[in-house]
Amino acid sequence: MRLLNTHTGALEWHHDPAMVRYAILSHVWAANGEESYKDAMRIHKHLQRSPAPSAPGSTHAFLSRVSAKIRDCCAYARQDGYDLLWIDSCCIDKSSSAELSEAINSMYQWYEQSTVCYAFLFDVDGREDPRAPGSRFRTSGWFARGWTLQELIAPLRVVFLSSDWRPLGTLSSLVGVVEEVTGIDRGVLLHQTPLSQISVARRMSWASKRVTTRVEDEAYSLMGIFGVMMPTIYGEGRAAFRRLQEEILKQAPDQTIFVWGSSLRPSAHPAGIKSGIDYFTLDNVLPRQRNLFASSPRDFADSADVEPVSHLSLSEMLGGLSAPFPEYTVTGYGIRTQLPLLPPRGGVEDSIHIGVLSCTGSDGNLVGLFFHANRTWMSNGYFIGMTLDGSARDTVYRTVPLTEEVLSQWGSPEVAEVYLPTRVMTADPWAQRPSGTSSDPFATYRMILPDWRKRELAEQGYEVSCTVESSPAQPAKPPSHLFILAGKDYTTISILLGGCICSPGPADSQYGRMRAVVVFEQGPTARTTFVASIESESQATRSSDEHLALRREAIGHQRTVVHDVAHPDHVNSRNWLLDDESCGAMSRDFVYYAGGDQNDVPLVVRLTLSPSPEHWSESAPRTWDNVYTLDIEILDRPGREERARSGKETSGMEGKLLVVSDDWDIHSNLWGYDQKKGKFFMARRARLRGVSGCRLPPVDDV
Repeated sequence: MRLLNTHTGALEWHHDPAMVRYAILSHVWAANGEESYKDAMRIHKHLQRSPAPSAPGSTHAFLSRVSAKIRDCCAYARQDGYDLLWIDSCCIDKSSSAELSEAINSMYQWYEQSTVCYAFLFDVDGREDPRAPGSRFRTSGWFARGWTLQELIAPLRVVFLSSDWRPLGTLSSLVGVVEEVTGIDRGVLLHQTPLSQISVARRMSWASKRVTTRVEDEAYSLMGIFGVMMPTIYGEGRAAFRRLQEEILKQAPDQTIFVWGSSLRPSAHPAGIKSGIDYFTLDNVLPRQRNLFASSPRDFADSADVEPVSHLSLSEMLGGLSAPFPEYTVTGYGIRTQLPLLPPRGGVEDSIHIGVLSCTGSDGNLVGLFFHANRTWMSNGYFIGMTLDGSARDTVYRTVPLTEEVLSQWGSPEVAEVYLPTRVMTADPWAQRPSGTSSDPFATYRMILPDWRKRELAEQGYEVSCTVESSPAQPAKPPSHLFILAGKDYTTISILLGGCICSPGPADSQYGRMRAVVVFEQGPTARTTFVASIESESQATRSSDEHLALRREAIGHQRTVVHDVAHPDHVNSRNWLLDDESCGAMSRDFVYYAGGDQNDVPLVVRLTLSPSPEHWSESAPRTWDNVYTLDIEILDRPGREERARSGKETSGMEGKLLVVSDDWDIHSNLWGYDQKKGKFFMARRARLRGVSGCRLPPVDDV
């Protein structure tokens, strides 16, 4: 630890701070910066080259050349009898990442071991009464900074100083005011209550209204509060706060760390929660809101009253259920853990479970965490949160008090192993545009189909052409890319991608979203008829083809019709699958049965859209300009006889043959053939990617 000599300004190194007596400064940095370690060393070197003699009793030459804050703080410490002083701005060599990381990890301990901490409030007049209602002391910026939280709690003695270095009082004399301003428990401020006895959520709430200059400091400034140490990596952004929570879980079996965000009040829904679940919007919430971990201390603003309960108490409150001790394993799929789970009472489509946490809310009820089944991972993978019809857009309810009313709507608790996401695995450009980008509803989306994909499609017998389409009848309508795949067998696949004018809700103005439509046609005139139908309303060919009306509606002449933000044509709808490993790539399968015969060989087109990497990145979201890479795959599927020959009979399924087709969709590879009905069916429908423009085979749950 490097300390400043209050008499000479010399910087002295001390290996064991516990063996020396020193004062320490807590302050808010000036807007134009503070004098750094390098600045101090530059002054010392200048004085060594040309020393300036100091008269007896006068300020040392070094102190006369430094900032007023350093000089006045040294003078105040000397007056109090302290020879050594620590000031973060000039006592840490921030050019050394190793020294900076060590200092940040040790800072709570340094404040704790100091003899006195001077809290310098630059915006408070020394002549006012800090206890007075509306005093500047109560609204000082010092109480709003992230780093000053630990600087308030750690020292045994804190003296508040005004802008002119007059004492305003000590923490012990002003504890009532400080408690009101910060929300920190009086016992913690007076060192009568150990921090370990305060819930994680409550400690997080103390920092919920504080700000830091660097986003990483939201986490680094709290390491001492939670007694954890971890490497500091400036540039990691929000990942720092996620790492902090992972470290906390390793040391504290306190599940209040999961209680953040919006909590649902059952009394506000007299008809029952289950009746109002909005499954469509649920799949379109921001990825940040679906995670187990919070992204910022601000998420804990309403979590101060959550208290942990012991393992024994939890078991008793669950009617004697043998609940497991909390253990957490970090995996590529998120946190793996075991906990009591309330299963849904509905059928297969009911995907909302409730995880029971070892904590209670202010009403004394256990806290439940909404789990939304995410079968794209695995059978026991879940997202966090639930949305309700009529709620404000992007409102995700994460927790709910487990009242008798709530418990009656879900099944009995069962211990289950679950995987819960802990991070925004990729930036999701489909859910919300980055801040600072254009919100022009008529923005053009540029689609890039790689040449190698065009060659592969040609080898499969499809000629690819692309045009940018706009409607003369609706010139304000966003232009779209029309890809036409003309097959040698007269199968024409038309793919339209572009902006969609829609309104996400009555209170919102219209804005653009991406829309994707695929139309399958057969016959030698299909392509010319299709092209004519989209040029304009007046020029459309009035064919007697029964599919003409479908083409018109699907391609988007009705795009100005108000429809929900979760419309199935939207790329961010629940029918698209987000690939968390491919920088936000979204994919969807479109299935077509020739002639409508579901027993024939299906034609499947898989579209994959991803933000073009040279135009978009998570670290620089402002480079977004609506450029995407498009991949089009034509997937061959086994016919009826081939599927039957490759099938395997399964016991217990009388009259039915289950067929495993490994080359079917990887998320839905189980087929069955009902020998009595003479029809195929698909099992595990919940895992099937969305389809459009076709009729699915009959479904049985197996």
